[in-house]
Amino acid sequence: MKKLDWNGFTKCTHIHTTVEKLYWCWATKEGLTSWFLKDAEFLRQVKLLNTSEFIQPNDVYTWFWHNWNGKEEGKILKANV
Repeated sequence: MKKLDWNGFTKCTHIHTTVEKLYWCWATKEGLTSWFLKDAEFLRQVKLLNTSEFIQPNDVYTWFWHNWNGKEEGKILKANV
């Protein structure tokens, strides 16, 4: 029997929307918090981005998840600018 590796998984889903709307959902605070996160902060050179501003490489983020009091921090490595 093959041993399962639970270090990651893939889930496929069909999303009926435009590419532009999908990118907005992933690349802005407003989009991410409309469906995925409780809250998000993005900083560019120590300046807080507004809610509808698209992220860019080297921006830093802090994500706040639903049902978890912690936070996740990181740096944007790539973006479709």
